[in-house]
Amino acid sequence: MGQRESSDRTEYEGILRERPNLKKFEAEVEKVRQEQAANGAFVPRKVLLELAVGRAALAAASAGGPKAKAKATQRVDA
Repeated sequence: MGQRESSDRTEYEGILRERPNLKKFEAEVEKVRQEQAANGAFVPRKVLLELAVGRAALAAASAGGPKAKAKATQRVDA
């Protein structure tokens, strides 16, 4: 395991320790990381976690209809 991989894993595990609620995205993060690695690309787990959280937030906003979108807009504008 290279230095970059080790450093990435350590940083990611630290994030999950600080925010245990994000562990639910771990499987998705690892799946995408492995897909990218198979294509020869290195993408930090933190970036993949942010992508997974963003996707979940968008899905939740879409599922909630106009009321959820209004709340999301209100939070962003604040």
